[in-house]
Amino acid sequence: MKLGFIDGSLTNPYVNDASFERWIRVDDMVITWILNSISNEIVEGFMYTKSSCNLWLDLEERYGKCSGPQLYQLQCKIAVLSQGCMMVEANYTKLQRLWVQLEVLMHIP
Repeated sequence: MKLGFIDGSLTNPYVNDASFERWIRVDDMVITWILNSISNEIVEGFMYTKSSCNLWLDLEERYGKCSGPQLYQLQCKIAVLSQGCMMVEANYTKLQRLWVQLEVLMHIP
């Protein structure tokens, strides 16, 4: 049901509607969930969004596309990763995380 707030299929009722206050509370809860999952460095730019649907669309517009510089930066991180004084397991875990990020970026249209 909460997905309907994000994708816009559950539109807000009229102010006079009995379910308006409940809808606002649930939408605010969804906004809070999304904001709590965003990095602290960028969350301020989204704090005053009017609805969870608007927030989701704004996030999609800004971060939903594969960025050439992002892709290049990730490829560089993978290329220069060295074990240094890290344990083998820690180094491999870091490399795996970078590979997953790269795979996700490669599949974004």
